Amino acid sequence: MKVRNNEQGSTLLIVLMLIVVFSILGVGLLSMNISASKQFNKKEEQVQARHLAEMGLLHYKSEIKDQLTAYTFQKDDHETTEDALKRSQLELCEMLDLEIEYPLHNSKEYIAQAIPDGNCEKNSEGKMKLKLSSQGKSNETLKRITATATFIPPTVIEIDDIPAKPNIPGEPLPDLPDYSEGDVEVTGPIFTKKETQHFKGSLVINHAAKDPTFRVDGGNGYNLTVDKDFYIGGDLDSQNHACILVRGNLTIQGESYLGNKTVVIVYGNAYFKIKPELQNENAQIYVAGNTFLGSPAEKTTEYKSIPIFKECKEPDDFKEPYEPERALYQWKLEDELNPIYE
Repeated sequence: MKVRNNEQGSTLLIVLMLIVVFSILGVGLLSMNISASKQFNKKEEQVQARHLAEMGLLHYKSEIKDQLTAYTFQKDDHETTEDALKRSQLELCEMLDLEIEYPLHNSKEYIAQAIPDGNCEKNSEGKMKLKLSSQGKSNETLKRITATATFIPPTVIEIDDIPAKPNIPGEPLPDLPDYSEGDVEVTGPIFTKKETQHFKGSLVINHAAKDPTFRVDGGNGYNLTVDKDFYIGGDLDSQNHACILVRGNLTIQGESYLGNKTVVIVYGNAYFKIKPELQNENAQIYVAGNTFLGSPAEKTTEYKSIPIFKECKEPDDFKEPYEPERALYQWKLEDELNPIYE
């Protein structure tokens, strides 16, 4: 009996097996590719969100620099250096308390925000710190960065408040005129009995060998008006019935004697190297700004009582006090923000 090996149909079986094997491999590879693509897209969204958060932080830093460029402050006469810095810090914090939305692209799903986080603080060095928080969003992926903006305070020089000798070009005059449109410097000593003298600029009377440097003799009344700064290099001696009105700063480097009904009014700051001597309660000094006494100079509030004498009036040709130039101060931003990525 013959045995026959019939192999018909085996090829089909092999083909089917190969199809199944390759299908399984294909599905596996496709699944791997899909998973890798999702991971890549997720990673790309994370990178994009982080990039947007960084851009938001940099944009806020740029806004801070613009605010600092626009913001300057001055120290008022009634303020100490510490008070002026505190006031400027509050003003600057209020300016910087902004929430900034920065769309990097036109699509609404790409958004970066920088938001001040917390209040302004000052450290032991006087530097001001502002916490920042920036958030980037790409599709549904969020990334957040926190950072600290550090502001360096300006150097406010207290001694600048003490009036300095005005710089007047030209040669000193031999005598004091009745009226001048500009600055005047006189060698001194000066003795006057004139009724009215008015100077549109600053007036400097230098110290001379003979004292006093500036003497106002008694009479029917004397009115001296200096629209800017008045500097006396030596002593002032006013007998009675005199009004000395200074719209700028007053400096007296020697002794000061004010007789009966002598009134000195200063709209700016005043410096008396030696404390003035007042004959009686009818002699008064009023300083609207800061007053400094002694050497070294110390501030005093002694001369804040407003004079009430009719003999001392403002001249008719000006209404507002002369405002001396003041230094402008500005905070600076440290370049490093020290970001922390979350």
